[in-house]
Amino acid sequence: MAMVAATGGDLVRAEARAAEAIEIAEARGERWANSYAHYAVALANWRVGRHAEAARHAMTSLRLKSEFNDLLGLAVLCETVAWIATSACSAQQAAEALGVASMVWRHMGSELVVTSDNWRVPRSQCEEVARSALGDERYGTAYAGGTAIGANLDDAVEHLLTVCATVVAAAAGHVPTTLTGRELEVAELVAVGASNKEIAARLVISIRTAEKHLANIMKKLGFTSRAQLAAWVVDRRVS
Repeated sequence: MAMVAATGGDLVRAEARAAEAIEIAEARGERWANSYAHYAVALANWRVGRHAEAARHAMTSLRLKSEFNDLLGLAVLCETVAWIATSACSAQQAAEALGVASMVWRHMGSELVVTSDNWRVPRSQCEEVARSALGDERYGTAYAGGTAIGANLDDAVEHLLTVCATVVAAAAGHVPTTLTGRELEVAELVAVGASNKEIAARLVISIRTAEKHLANIMKKLGFTSRAQLAAWVVDRRVS
């Protein structure tokens, strides 16, 4: 019932029915229906433009699904995370998530998303927006990066969790203007894969100072990994 409501964009009904399902599931230690209940809330929130809430519930669903082999559930979650990223103006991560999704569908041996307008239409729109923002070449590179990640299901889940965390952090008001000029230089070097030692050498500062700058950046942006920061830098260039 929650999924039907979510597909129709009825957030109130979707949240109410999902809350009932989650309560029943948690009382019994059940995970499969629990994960889909959170997925329904994620989908409903995305449809009404509440991207951070959508990302939070997608993260919960991902963590639950990572505990058992629900390939179909993971595949549709990949798609939805891509839609959330696109709506949150994260074209790079949307393209990567679509690449991850393509590999998860391959793990299943089919791509069921093409049979339903509920997934086919948003997916086509997501791809169109991401490709338009990045250009064909950069979109192709990001998508290919996603397919490489999706070859390993554990890596796929971790990457999607990072995408969701980035959306949540952005919605909390962590914007580029909060960084100093030096911090932006450090962030750019992180994005190209530089280590703290390499950053220190490039900027002619001590390694300890480089580490301090990186810690400040992570705190300001609400990130927990260099991968999140690298994705933020790429999206900042696009915007």
